[in-house]
Amino acid sequence: MTISEEIRMLCGRFSISIAELARRTGQSPQNLSSKLKRGSFTVSELEAIAKATGT
Repeated sequence: MTISEEIRMLCGRFSISIAELARRTGQSPQNLSSKLKRGSFTVSELEAIAKATGT
């Protein structure tokens, strides 16, 4: 499973849309969608996603 798939799975598990996750992590929905397509995240972005999803 790729990191993008895991992030999408977390969003589904916690009923968070990609747009809401983007808002919670201080990104635009377009930027987060692009990163999900590429699978390209920095450690700090992954930490922000973990914090936003409570994991």
